[in-house]
This record gives sequence, C-alpha cells and structure tokens, in this order.
Amino acid sequence: MDYVFLPPRWLDTHVDESVFPFGFSDNVEDHLGHAKFLLLLGGSHFAGIFIHAAFDPNWYVPCVGASAGIAGVLAYYAFAFPHAKIGLLVRAYWRVGWLRVSSWVCLVAYFAIQLIGVKNQIAGFAYTSYLGHLSGLTVGSIAGAFGRFRERDVAAGGMQTRREGAEM
Repeated sequence: MDYVFLPPRWLDTHVDESVFPFGFSDNVEDHLGHAKFLLLLGGSHFAGIFIHAAFDPNWYVPCVGASAGIAGVLAYYAFAFPHAKIGLLVRAYWRVGWLRVSSWVCLVAYFAIQLIGVKNQIAGFAYTSYLGHLSGLTVGSIAGAFGRFRERDVAAGGMQTRREGAEM
C-alpha cells in the first residue's frame, strides 16, 4: 500500500497531490464523513490498480501514485457540488488568466482527456495510467450518482437520514 504515497515525479509530490486536499477532498470528506471518504478514496484507487493490471500491456510495471483515488474524489465532487465553480489557470502564449467553469465542465473535460490517453496507453505509448484514472472516475461517478439519488429521496421524505433518526 505504500506505493500510493510514492509519486512518480517530484512535481506530483509538491504540486498536484499536495494542493488536491485543500481544494476538493476536504469538501467531499465533510459531505461523506471520514469512513465513507476513505472507502471512496480506497475503492477508487484499488479499481484503478486492478484495471491497470488487467489491461495495460506493461502490466508488470508498478502503478505508483494516488491519482486513481484522486480521480474518484474529483468525480464525486462534481456530483455532490454540481454548481461549484473551479478556477483554472490558463496560459495562451504571453497571456495568463483565470477561467472559471463549473465542476461538471471540468469532469467532462478530464474524462475526455483520459479517454484519449487510454488509447495511447493500450497501444503501449503512455507512461501514465490513464486506465487507472478512468477507473477512479467511474467509481467516483457511481458513488456520486448514488449519493445524488439518495439525497433526492431524503428531500422528498422517502428516506430518513442518520441525523434525523438520532434526534428522535
């Protein structure tokens, strides 16, 4: 399990996986609770490892890093907070600026990028586990969709939440 905490590149350690908890995971953890958050993170990561090992032509190369779990949390975030705006730092030649888009736009764009990467990975040309990312996105999307349907049922009075039951 320690390979989850070993990033493949220095930049991943200090930028990507260090900034991630401050932007998305704290909101998802507050929304789900500690135990369900760890289940989502671990489930997304293990799905990524399994699919990577099953379909990557270089399956014997270890899958290092936590990106499949992070992808699952990002997908859940888009379902749990569909109206949230995400700021993206965009550079076009000499101009740099912020682009604010909804979490759904980011999820769809990230999903499309992973689909393109999967084609290259299966052909043996990619050293990033796009299959792992796509598997994490799938697990997070399923969990997010299930959570959205459950919230809708609770709002309609069809189900009782844990907190409501504790107050009785």
